[in-house]
Amino acid sequence: MKKILSALVALVLMLCGFAMAEAIHPMDNNPDLQNGAYPAAFEQKALADGTVKSLHIYTIDRYGKDDIANLAVGDTLFIEGKEVEITALEKESDTSVLINGGYDNNGYTMQWYDPDPEYDENNIFNCWMSVADNDYHTYTEYGVADYEMDPEEITFVDSWDIDAPKVIVTGLDNVTKAITEADGPSFFEYNTEVTLENGRIVEIHRDYIP
Repeated sequence: MKKILSALVALVLMLCGFAMAEAIHPMDNNPDLQNGAYPAAFEQKALADGTVKSLHIYTIDRYGKDDIANLAVGDTLFIEGKEVEITALEKESDTSVLINGGYDNNGYTMQWYDPDPEYDENNIFNCWMSVADNDYHTYTEYGVADYEMDPEEITFVDSWDIDAPKVIVTGLDNVTKAITEADGPSFFEYNTEVTLENGRIVEIHRDYIP
């Protein structure tokens, strides 16, 4: 009888544990994909007929203050487009939390970013983000599709080379030529941002990364 009761108690505790486990999603887990500025990736040769073919759109994995502060072993974190079960947590400080051993051990190192209008041009701070080498963050891909460039508004801003002046190009033909013939690194989510208005691209910006 005692064995049966012990087994029932263990089962109840296990079920309670499952019930209490939380699934934490990024703050931007339902992007518009028609309006706004997004990290993006595309092939330079993919520009044709005023369209960027197979444009991959991402969001940075950002989490609210309580989301990471209240994480517990057994919870699930949605990051990089996948579900990650929390098996280990280490709070290094009020602004740094190691998940599953941290970045150096194939887990995630989460850093809290206070609001900072001087440096936060894209208004992405006031949240937790994962950090890796060179302060790279993690991204989740939310869609891939062909997007037209707005012929009236399209602008290409290229500032990937910090030793050269920023390049600003306008006009559909000029932008297409500038991007397809551009030197430097590929256009991918770590250095490229596209701005959408009503489902059309109005700006493509390639920035410097370390």
